[in-house]
This record gives sequence, C-alpha cells and structure tokens, in this order.
Amino acid sequence: MHDNDTRILVNECLSLVLRRTGEIDGNVERQNNSDWDSLKHVELIFMIEDRTGIRFTQEEIAGIKNTDDIVRIVETKNGS
Repeated sequence: MHDNDTRILVNECLSLVLRRTGEIDGNVERQNNSDWDSLKHVELIFMIEDRTGIRFTQEEIAGIKNTDDIVRIVETKNGS
C-alpha cells in the first residue's frame, strides 16, 4: 500500500466512524474535530487494523494527533 492509497483508506475509515457524508480529504487534526472523541478514536483504530491487518501499539494509539500520524504508522508497519 502506498501513501496515497493509505491516506484514502484512513480518510474513508474516518468518514465512516464520524458518520460524515462528504468526502474527507487531506490531514485531519483530532483536536479540531469535536466528533473525534476517545471512543471514536478507538473505533477508528480498530477499523484500520481490520482493513490493513496491522496492529497499533498502545503508545502509537495514544500519540495519534491527526490522520498524517495514522498514515505514517501504517506505511511504516507495511514497510512502504
């Protein structure tokens, strides 16, 4: 999976978790989205894990501040 594919996947998952009808594009900051609370954060991580087959560590989950962070972790774990 390449960066653009990963970003599309992450943004699709975020859109589903946050129940947004419009397309999410670019880097989304967690602190700027009141809908992206701790429960939605865990739901998002589980969805990405299910779709990619990777597993996030507790430290990685706690350190995620935006979608760029998620893309970077997924790309690193996939060796891309």
